[in-house]
Formats: sequence, structure tokens, C-alpha cells
Amino acid sequence: MVWYLTPLRPALSLRITPPCHCEELTVEVFEQEADTRVARLRLIKGAVDGDVATFTGPGSLLEIVTEDSVVAVVGTKLKVENREGRDFSVDLLEGVAYVAHVSADEATGQPRVDFFTQTEGTVLSLPKNAGTMLSPEVREEALRAAEAIVSSCLEAMNEVRVTGDIRRGLDRAREVARASSARDSAFRTLGIEENILDGDITVVSSAFTGEDMAVTEDGGGKAELGNGISVAMSVLRPVEGILLGEEPELDDLINRFEESFKLPQPIEIFNGAGVKIGKQPTPERWFANPEEVMRMGEQFHDM
Repeated sequence: MVWYLTPLRPALSLRITPPCHCEELTVEVFEQEADTRVARLRLIKGAVDGDVATFTGPGSLLEIVTEDSVVAVVGTKLKVENREGRDFSVDLLEGVAYVAHVSADEATGQPRVDFFTQTEGTVLSLPKNAGTMLSPEVREEALRAAEAIVSSCLEAMNEVRVTGDIRRGLDRAREVARASSARDSAFRTLGIEENILDGDITVVSSAFTGEDMAVTEDGGGKAELGNGISVAMSVLRPVEGILLGEEPELDDLINRFEESFKLPQPIEIFNGAGVKIGKQPTPERWFANPEEVMRMGEQFHDM
């Protein structure tokens, strides 16, 4: 099944294919006008492929949020997977993704938030332990801080990278929002609040650049960043049951990914005399604009 959220053109296409059913996906925010789009999708459990059209308006942002991670993009092709018993993963085919991940520090047990500037052709794998090692209140507060910082993209994330201080990153995110009416509007649309981490919660934080996450053949095609975090070359398989090869070219991956989103042609139906009497519809495809999705009661599933 492919879902197109499209007021005027394919602004966002999501594909759910067996056995990668999206068991729970919520459209929490979706506002779009002219060249600006601000959206948040919450992926509770499952996997989703996304073909996200680029919107160039200032403040444009699309977030995919889980219980412990935030993926922020402007436009790209990617697969986000959040399955029980597996690492959280982001497989990125095009452009840049800004990722934040909440976990418990292996050494101290304290909450930590790691930030990543992920570049195309890589898959980022992040171990999940926040649900078992952090209280729901602490995890949620850390996730709110992570979203505020990652939503400002590079500016606040760079502050964290330089200082190692998540509160300094939050201060920078607020400065970015105040300096730009478009960014401030996006923050308000997403419900990002001012009073984050006002208490005495200690949060360990770090940020990794694209250079930090570079994958080379010399390193066995994989980079280890500590705390179980790893980066490898993209292995996204957009067509069910087809393996694109042990080391597919990135252009080939992108082309096949795009092909897999194209509409199937309806099958023409003929009667016994050979006369065409109609066309068979394609019920596995469902089309809706964001307003129709929201009217469905927030959650929508395979149909």
C-alpha cells in the first residue's frame, strides 16, 4: 500500500509493505501552504518508507517521532524502522537527516541524548534502552529537548557538539526561533515549548557530524560511534522480495525506490466476446489529503 498525502502534488508518500506493516502511525501535525510544510508523524511500532518532497520555504520541516527518537528532514527518501527487540534505524537514500536519540548512558545510567547529521547512502542503527532504564517522565522530558534542538537543524546541534551541553543547545534553538518568524511559527505549530529541562535532570549529550559518521571500505563498510551506535552503507530494499545486491550503487537504490512508488496501471477487463467492459481498480492503493487523514481519527492503518 502507498499513501499519498497530497493537497496539490505528492508532498509526502508513505509506503507500508508486508511484512513491514506499520502497526501504528499517527499524523499529529500536517500544515502546508505554498512552499512551506510543517509536519510530525509518530511511528509507534513498525517500519515506513517515505518519499518526502522538498519544500524550500523557511521553517519547512517534517519530523518522524518515536518513543525515544526524532528524525527531522526537509525532503528526502528514507526508511525508518522502529520494531520491538531491534535497534531503531534510519536508512537514508538522499539528502540529509537530523536525528536525535534518547537512551540511558551505559556507564552511569543517566539519560543521554545523541544528535546526528546523517548523510545520504547510510543506515544509522541506534540501540533502544530508554524504555527499560529511564522513567517515562525523564524519557519524555529528554525527548522534548531532543525535538527542540533537532528541529533547529544545524545551529543548535553544533552548539551541543562544541559544548557537550544540551541546555546550551536548547538556548541556541530558542535563539534561532526568535530570530526567524518562519522558524518560530514552525516551533509553535509543532508545540515545542520554552520550559524544557527547567528542573534538575542531568542529561549527557553529544553530537556527530557527517564526517564523524563517514563509512569507508577500510573500516569494513561500518563505523562504530560508541554506546552500540553504528553506521553502515545503505541496504534499503524498496521492492518486497528483491535484494538489490550485496553492494548496490546508490543511484540504483534511488531509482528503484522511486519506481516502487509509481502508480500501477489498472487492469483492463474484457467479456467473453473480447469487448472491453471496464478496468479493475487498484484497491491496495489509497489516496488522501492531510485533512482526510486527520478526520480519520488520528490513527490510520493498512486497509
